[in-house]
Parts: sequence; C-alpha cells; structure tokens
Amino acid sequence: MQQEPKAQESEPASANDVAYAEAARDASRARLMLNFLVILSAAASSVFLVYVLTRVLPRNGGDAANVDVPTSVAQAKVGVLRGQSTETAREVAFELRDLDEAPGYRDKYSEKLREALGIERPGRLYQLTVRNLSKSEPLVFNGGTLRLRDKAGREHTALWLASVAQAERATALGRMTLAQSESVFTLAVGERRDLLVFVESGGEMPPAAEEMVNGTLEGGSLKKVNLERAEVTIGR
Repeated sequence: MQQEPKAQESEPASANDVAYAEAARDASRARLMLNFLVILSAAASSVFLVYVLTRVLPRNGGDAANVDVPTSVAQAKVGVLRGQSTETAREVAFELRDLDEAPGYRDKYSEKLREALGIERPGRLYQLTVRNLSKSEPLVFNGGTLRLRDKAGREHTALWLASVAQAERATALGRMTLAQSESVFTLAVGERRDLLVFVESGGEMPPAAEEMVNGTLEGGSLKKVNLERAEVTIGR
C-alpha cells in the first residue's frame, strides 16, 4: 500500500518575528505605565483642588478681611541753609545740607568719606548745591569764602575739597568725589551741581547742617550771598 506523505514540520520563527513580538510587548507595557501615570496625576489634582476649596479659600465664601498696611510714614523735617543771588541777568540758588538726614548714619558716612578723600584733619563734610536759575545766562562759579554760624554762636569756615583732600592717598571713591567737588565750574541755564565742602574740627566736631542758623558766601564770581536756615520735608 502506498503510504501517505507525512505532514511537513513547521519552520522555526524568523528573527524578525521574534523582535516584532518583543517590541509589541514593550509597547503594551509602556501604554499601561502611561495610563497609570495619567490616573495618578488626575488623582493628585483632585486632592489639591479639594485642599484649596476647603483650606485656602474662605469657608463662608466671603471676601478676605482687609489688611491695614501703612504705605507711608510721617515725613520728618530737617534744617538746611538756603540763599539766593539775584544779580543782573543771572539768578543763582545755594543750599547747604547734611550728607544724610539720619543723625547716626550721617556722622559715619562723613567719616568714611573723609578717609576716602585722604583728609588727615578731623572734621565734617557737608553737601553744597548750586543751581543756575537764570533763564538766559550760564553761570561761571569760582568758589569764594563760605562761612557758617551754629546755634551756639560759633563760626565755621567751610573749605573746598581741593585744599584739604590728598588725591594721592584717596581711594577710587575719594578721587571721584574730589573731581565732582571742584570749586570752579560752569553751569548752563537750569543746571545744578552737588559738591562737598569740609569744616575742620576745632577741638570738637562741627555741628550738623541742621544745627546751623545762617551763613554767607562771598567772593569768587558772585557778590555776597546770605544763607538762612529753612526747614524742608524729607521725601517731598
């Protein structure tokens, strides 16, 4: 009898088929992990929303109580010396004040600047502001003699920095301050110049500018200018 042919044995799976199956399993696991992370994120968001609704926002739904935060404080007034020259065709204003309005800080600041300028003599620095209020004429300022008188009746002569500072011993800050405080300069119409002057100690420290009652500035390019005490409001 003729024998029936045996069924052919299946060929082993190719390498490509094996790789495809493994990739499919990896993709399935990645989808499961991604779905898990999405569910976890949604749960965390729900918990946070419940916390905000129950803890952060007012439970009664009303507006939060107003918080009284002061936006300003009472403005302090300090004393300065002011004067004005109204010569023909030009008008110049002067103001002498302390380096800072805070009593404790201005003393330390003056001392630091004195050292930075290389000034060996003890004393105090003040700020002198010169404004050209003329409407048509430039101002050529040539210094002069600045005298001050305090509440005790003592007189003090203010010195221009060029006569007391030592540029070779000054720091970078001191040299810059010295350059800005030259006593000879020109101001165009409407311009101002802030410079420092120095009063040497005569046994005791000169008083602050707000303790001065009057003064004079004479010589140089202007006639005698009287300086009188005035009170100004800080911050205005």
